[in-house]
Amino acid sequence: MDFYEEAVLFHLTAIRQMLVLPQAAILEHDSGGRETWSAYPDFLALDFKRPGIEVVEVTKLPTLKKIRGKCDQVYLKKVEQIIREKILRGHLASFPLNWHFIVRSQMIAKVQAEIDRNSLGSIVEVSSLEKLLEEIGRQLP
Repeated sequence: MDFYEEAVLFHLTAIRQMLVLPQAAILEHDSGGRETWSAYPDFLALDFKRPGIEVVEVTKLPTLKKIRGKCDQVYLKKVEQIIREKILRGHLASFPLNWHFIVRSQMIAKVQAEIDRNSLGSIVEVSSLEKLLEEIGRQLP
């Protein structure tokens, strides 16, 4: 986990007071038990104050490389299905599941365009990594 992911983890746990599972293994297996598909989002976060589940991806890269493949409805739906059916096993069924991409400020418009191109608007939030770091700074004594 790099510095930025550590900062996001701190933000999710200490400031937003969420239960967080880093690098959650989202796996699918065939009938023989062999892994056939996998995803490892940076964080799977549960919010009990405002009931919800967030799948959080962090990138400091100034490109869409890491985010582009994750801005796909089929990918997002598959991850959500596995989270609900296998990780949470039906618990928290009433909690909405949303995606949260935390990127450099200069990338927000590009990521938002990719989200809009794939019609993902209401289930995806895009935030600035720099603003998150500023918020952490304001919270520290």
